[in-house]
Amino acid sequence: ASIPKPSSRTLDLRRAPKIEKPKVKAEAQGLVEDGNKYYDQGIIHLQNTFKKDETFDKENELAIENFKQALAKYLEAEKIDPDNLWLRNRIRETNSNLVTCRKQARRK
Repeated sequence: ASIPKPSSRTLDLRRAPKIEKPKVKAEAQGLVEDGNKYYDQGIIHLQNTFKKDETFDKENELAIENFKQALAKYLEAEKIDPDNLWLRNRIRETNSNLVTCRKQARRK
């Protein structure tokens, strides 16, 4: 039996996954789009904290603020579209990122 060769594709962990337009109710679409903008900014600031330089505290705080704003938009959208699996997963991811930022802030 031959060993499969590793894929030539590499995973770039420093990029936020770009998700095609999520399928949400039309009334929630604007909230989700706003939430995604905050979420993407939060990911950029979170990635900037990985450098552990003098900008760490500022970047971590900016990430927290952006994730809080994104979470507020997603939770508001969830009230309109409560059974949306994509939205539930995005809320979970956003909360997970907030926890990461808060843990990092305590460790300094």
